[in-house]
Amino acid sequence: MILLVYSLIILLVQTVVLPRWAFLGAAPDLILVSVIILSILPAKQKKLYYAAAMGFFQDILLNGAYLNTITKVSVSIIIDTFKDNFIGNEYRSSMLLVLAFTPLVLIAEAAALFFVFDKQIGLFYLIKTIILTTAYNALLAAVLFPVLQKISHE
Repeated sequence: MILLVYSLIILLVQTVVLPRWAFLGAAPDLILVSVIILSILPAKQKKLYYAAAMGFFQDILLNGAYLNTITKVSVSIIIDTFKDNFIGNEYRSSMLLVLAFTPLVLIAEAAALFFVFDKQIGLFYLIKTIILTTAYNALLAAVLFPVLQKISHE
């Protein structure tokens, strides 16, 4: 129940507040950060269902053409497959994965927009967005990790 309330708050902030507070065209992806952290934590919840549901609602609320659903589910599957091989504690692993997956997701989304939807994205804009979004996500991961750790143990 607490995860549901958390998810509703994150969806509301991600779809209503953050698009209006984008700095230099970049905004953090709270849902991606939450999916990464929950995929690392030994939680009782079904992580793949969480990733699919949150990505789906993010796509619906932001007119996302299901790229968010695909990327969130893919990230969750990859982390869940390899998480036993991660060295270090959960916090360090989640921070490193946020730093690794944020640029990969943004590049995959840009490639899909270019090849599937024929949308041109400038290289400078893409690099700037990757740097800023990765920094934002890393900062938010540090804040969200203790919250999700408590939620996952309940």
